[in-house]
Amino acid sequence: MDGNFVIGLGQQVILLVLELAGPILLIGIVVGLLISIFQATTQISEQTLVYFVKTAAIIVLLLLAGPWMMSQIVAFTSNILGNLQNYVGFSVFLALMVDTNMTLRQLLPGGVANLTFPVFIAMAVRETLVGMALGFMMGLVFSAVEFAGSLLDIQVGLSIASIVSPGLIG
Repeated sequence: MDGNFVIGLGQQVILLVLELAGPILLIGIVVGLLISIFQATTQISEQTLVYFVKTAAIIVLLLLAGPWMMSQIVAFTSNILGNLQNYVGFSVFLALMVDTNMTLRQLLPGGVANLTFPVFIAMAVRETLVGMALGFMMGLVFSAVEFAGSLLDIQVGLSIASIVSPGLIG
């Protein structure tokens, strides 16, 4: 794994985040602009109007585009997990560790009765490494979702503090 590979993977993550957050941000911009024009023409200065309409529009968008967004995330995660041996340098070791088709009977022909301490330690290390690899990949996915959420929060401008305490509006 070299620097170009890591940069390429980072670009894929950023593109996925933009692909998933783009429609949400776009609908937030469009609805916010329309509500601002409506408020300017009617001289209604209700602060919660923008909040509720934007929230409703985003919820409708998520209901309509949610399955597509989930399929994009699942496809990306499947690609990452399917090519995990390419991402980590030692493919033979990792292939042995991640082989989830290997059952306890295949590991221990005699069953649990033949479970010795070294075999138990090897199995515990294997499961730990699998868990760490899956945790790392899910950490990447959740970081992308968190980044998209922060972009959405910045765009939509949900200011809960000003709703809870109107004295904070300056």
